Amino acid sequence: MTSNGRTRTWQNNRMFFKIYKLLIPLRNKVASSRLLIKLLFNVKIPSETSVDFDMTTLVIKYAINKEIKSKCRGFEMGVGTGALISISNAKRFNSIAFGVDISERRVSQSKYISHFNNVQEEFIASDLFNNVTDLYDYIIFNPPYVPLSVGENLELYRFNKTYDNGLAWNGGEDGLDVINSFLGNAMNYLNTNGRILLGVQGLYITRKDIDDCLKEKSLKIKFIYKLPLLTSLVYVLEKK
Repeated sequence: MTSNGRTRTWQNNRMFFKIYKLLIPLRNKVASSRLLIKLLFNVKIPSETSVDFDMTTLVIKYAINKEIKSKCRGFEMGVGTGALISISNAKRFNSIAFGVDISERRVSQSKYISHFNNVQEEFIASDLFNNVTDLYDYIIFNPPYVPLSVGENLELYRFNKTYDNGLAWNGGEDGLDVINSFLGNAMNYLNTNGRILLGVQGLYITRKDIDDCLKEKSLKIKFIYKLPLLTSLVYVLEKK
């Protein structure tokens, strides 16, 4: 099935949209729980701020624990509202949290939460790698991957103001726009033997989609992480 065909299938699945819309408020409440975030990521969230995570973030955290065993230069593309991945990993090894986000507001809040957790950070605003100059051992990304028509049907703009007008979820017509742009440049910012951890929601992005994105790119899939009952996947990519 083509990516456009996949999008049309979701678009016509009225039962999926009805059920998902009903679950979104519950999902948002659970995903923004300060207690749950502390338990899962060992990151403290100030009472005056709002941070959330998704299933893909959980699988990325699992993949990082398996992949990263010692202090290294880890970089989070898209730190989001709280840089949970970067701060959590930095606390493990008493290291610096590196990352960027296209949203100035999210960068500012992630800086605040990093300092609240006594973690040194280097977070800056950047559209993907535009303002990035250094090399890293791991580049971690939970990209926007929801196809535009799917996000509109789910009314994601209405349910959560932190989505910043679609920046956090809108992956373009087939969900692959940001992923393709990211993979086209990511290897230029990897140290020798560096790896990419790319987290996606398997309901929207298939293995074939990732294979197609990697065509004519100097990257290959090394491993795929997943967790029971969750549909998110983390692709471990390295240079060919």
